[in-house]
Amino acid sequence: MASISDKAYRARKVAQNRIAAKREAIESGVYTRKEQAEAKAEIRELQRMMQLTKAQTKSGKRIKSRTTEKREAAIANLLSKTETMETVRKTRATVTKLRTDIARSNKITQEQLNLASLKSSKEAEKEGKQVGKYTSDEVKRFYRATQKLWENAPEHMRNEAIMQALDFVSLEDAVAHVLNETQKRSDLIEKIREGYSYDEMTEEEQDLYNSLAGKDSADEEKPSE
Repeated sequence: MASISDKAYRARKVAQNRIAAKREAIESGVYTRKEQAEAKAEIRELQRMMQLTKAQTKSGKRIKSRTTEKREAAIANLLSKTETMETVRKTRATVTKLRTDIARSNKITQEQLNLASLKSSKEAEKEGKQVGKYTSDEVKRFYRATQKLWENAPEHMRNEAIMQALDFVSLEDAVAHVLNETQKRSDLIEKIREGYSYDEMTEEEQDLYNSLAGKDSADEEKPSE
């Protein structure tokens, strides 16, 4: 079984590695001023906690004021602190990467939307060719269906307004959702024109019909049966 001194040594070693990594990051200049201040505060806190794991001495002689129980608790706290710091670091790194990936994806989707709106793309579509991911008709449908969400926003903030209103962080997902919903509506309207009755509709189609018709209840005016 490891002695209290061995446990303390291992705990301090873990903390020292953490401190070394923090100092290296500070010196490399990857931190913002705020992050740098937070890192220095973490270093000071770890150093303070490391000191608590040591047997207290005075004039070269160990005294009893720092008991084994207190050192055990200090060691556990130090290990917990370093583990928490590492978990936070990994979480922040994951979130930062996720945000970067989403921003990159949104930029690509925006470029695809812009591409479909170009005159050359529309000319290519007339010849049966699709230049990018979206057709010009799909882009029109997307912005027409979401007009109330972005009409008061600056032009460069339209997509952000749409995503925020629809609770999406991915522009690609927001476009797919809107196009899917508009296609459902178009399909339902076409079926109704062909004599599709309300009773034949699925529950989802009935809800969609009621929303299209501005009805609060399925008992109000329905397509003829």
